[in-house]
Amino acid sequence: MDTILFHAGLVDNQVVIEEDNFEEGLSQLLIEAGIKAEHIVTSSFLDNIDRQRTYQTL
Repeated sequence: MDTILFHAGLVDNQVVIEEDNFEEGLSQLLIEAGIKAEHIVTSSFLDNIDRQRTYQTL
């Protein structure tokens, strides 16, 4: 069985995560790797005209 681990792209200097199948979450791994949280967007915000651009950590 094949599955996609993650699907992400760079759009307007931001990492746009469209699919995330990491147990601990790709956003958190990117932040730990040095990418600023405000540069991470999940695809759920893409259809929202006034979308929130900042990944919120819990």
